[in-house]
Amino acid sequence: MKTGKEWLRTAAKIILLLLISIIAALLSEVYHGRAQAVAAETGQSKYQGYKSIKIKSSGFKCYTHYKAITRKSSLQYKIQTEHAYTGDFGIRMVDGRFCVAVGTAVTTKMGHYIDVVLENGTVIPCIAADQKADQHTKADRITTASNGCVCEFYLGEVLPEIKACGDVSKACPEWESPVCEFRVLEKNIFEEEKKMTQLEQIVAHLRKHGKITDLTAFDKY
Repeated sequence: MKTGKEWLRTAAKIILLLLISIIAALLSEVYHGRAQAVAAETGQSKYQGYKSIKIKSSGFKCYTHYKAITRKSSLQYKIQTEHAYTGDFGIRMVDGRFCVAVGTAVTTKMGHYIDVVLENGTVIPCIAADQKADQHTKADRITTASNGCVCEFYLGEVLPEIKACGDVSKACPEWESPVCEFRVLEKNIFEEEKKMTQLEQIVAHLRKHGKITDLTAFDKY
């Protein structure tokens, strides 16, 4: 018959196994989210699972400087100050994706990953970094009424060729084509951040109680 100490050891082992299972499940979800990446050159989205919104538009793609976002309590401000950097073509980027403002018919959730598909087959990986107000868009709640832009880019540096015409399409030849589709992916930077925070809390708890000392096995994730 087991003693009290033996029962405690058994219970501790069961709890440890449950915690390890939770960590494994969280890591698996992150890993598989990354593993879904595929080549965008063929017109496919980089991640499987998305909501498709087909549209008709002009080829014009307007821009705004990211410092126009000033409300410190907003998710838009958090994206620009904690996650974004000035990357390709002087455009603000997060996780290799271009920061854009989209209409409420595309998504109302800041931080959502979006693939912007052009008529020539080019797929521009983007992230919802701001929201267009409905009063500034047409009835479709996508197209800016004043200029016909459906996808507004946030810049940290304005290249001369973009500044000359106000059109981000001039950033590269492949972008000189109208937007024909938005693909709203099943991924959001703030949801991913929350998952990683939960994982870090579990690992910290295990370390504190001496249940785990070597995390090199997780480095590949």
